[in-house]
Amino acid sequence: MSDESIVSSASVTRRPRSALLISPAGPIKEEVLDRGLASAEEIGIPIAWPEGWREHVLRTDGFFAGDDEARSRCLMEAIESDYVDLWMSRGGYGCIRTLETAKTLPGKLAGKRRSTLWGFSDGTALLAAWDRRGWPAWHAPPISQIPRLDAISRAS
Repeated sequence: MSDESIVSSASVTRRPRSALLISPAGPIKEEVLDRGLASAEEIGIPIAWPEGWREHVLRTDGFFAGDDEARSRCLMEAIESDYVDLWMSRGGYGCIRTLETAKTLPGKLAGKRRSTLWGFSDGTALLAAWDRRGWPAWHAPPISQIPRLDAISRAS
């Protein structure tokens, strides 16, 4: 296990009310990500891109968005960042593995996290972990699903 940060902690700093995208489960295709980002922008959801973070979000390792350790390290960095919102890129499979691996890394899934987690599908495992800690969590479409929302949902 490497002690190096996946993304330099200096680059993961607070940006006013912007969301940091995380990929704790399955991989997202670049074209799906780009459509989701465009739709998020249309409805007023700003997404932050610290240096190197897009590469993390697009990482692929078989059925996962990177190996278990890489996904877990990025999750821990996102938790330790000052971003107001953490938004899942997509669901799929892998969040339980991400959480289990995170337990073996330095640091804890603990503390007074004030960022809201947004996601669903396999992300329910993360939403439950957030809820158990008293952190804010919303069962909401990940970035990959925003283009599929109907007009009423997009306006909400």
